[in-house]
Amino acid sequence: MNKFIFCSIFFFGFFQINPLKAQSYIPVPDSNAVWIEGSFLYWGYGGHEHATLTQPLIFGNDTSLGGNIYHTLHGHLIADWIDGWGNQQTYQDGTDYLPDQLRVIFRQDIPNKKVYQWDLSNQQEVLMYDFAGMVVGQPYPATFNNLNYPQLLVMAYDSVQLNDGLFHERWILGSNSLDSGFVSIIEGVGSSMGFDLQIGLPFEQSSATLCFSKDGNFVYDGWANANGLIPPRYAANCSANVSVEEIRKDEWNVLLWPNPVLDILRIQSESPLQQVLVYNIWGEVVLKKSMNNVTNAELNVAELASGHYLIQCISADLKSIHRLIVK
Repeated sequence: MNKFIFCSIFFFGFFQINPLKAQSYIPVPDSNAVWIEGSFLYWGYGGHEHATLTQPLIFGNDTSLGGNIYHTLHGHLIADWIDGWGNQQTYQDGTDYLPDQLRVIFRQDIPNKKVYQWDLSNQQEVLMYDFAGMVVGQPYPATFNNLNYPQLLVMAYDSVQLNDGLFHERWILGSNSLDSGFVSIIEGVGSSMGFDLQIGLPFEQSSATLCFSKDGNFVYDGWANANGLIPPRYAANCSANVSVEEIRKDEWNVLLWPNPVLDILRIQSESPLQQVLVYNIWGEVVLKKSMNNVTNAELNVAELASGHYLIQCISADLKSIHRLIVK
């Protein structure tokens, strides 16, 4: 850690801003990255006393919305709970499982150091991160994931060296001197309370970015800072999590051409196909075709709107997911 800025107004816990930068701006990755985040709820999931919701976020297809290109993040979700605090005899292991689906749609304005999210509920773009708008001693910007604007304050600024060897700028947030530092915003990673999860003051629920990896290398490990609310089986490290590879496991050689495609997509598979599914950016099945254990097939996509899709090829015991662009 370097350039840590200490108190200038001790009573309020405000810190003086340092105009210097650790290095050039590090943007959020736009491909080949995985976030794993957890939400920890007390009496907040189906009436259970303590629940943990854990999910990975993995890049899917890019898409065009409102004239801008957005990146999509998808992932599955596992819910566990404990009825009777700390009593492992009542611990339910992976009781609920939600399959892979679209979770986040975002784009970056790198010159202005901003990240925008597409609000699925209201079908509009909202500010997600403003890395240029954080001033020590001032409210954290009014972003989509800031539940407590203007009470949430930027209380300190420094930079931290992560496992990629780079110094990432970091802003430490709190509402007053008593809860200073309960969450931080890290350049290139996002909030320590989850990349897309809402930032709320500590009470009977919390969340955390458990880990973040880029190109298969772990950049940020947040397991140790998750307030001890992670079930024991998740508490080791980023490689002992919720089976991120489960979504992409058992892939085999499948050739798709032409891609982009206008009407007829040709599929060649080394394993006999039983079914092919096409998903839109919302995770909905828009085309399904049964196959009779063939290794060469054709799929007519002429009725699909132009855009980005996922295509899943299924054999007797294997699944393979690929990107598909329809002209």
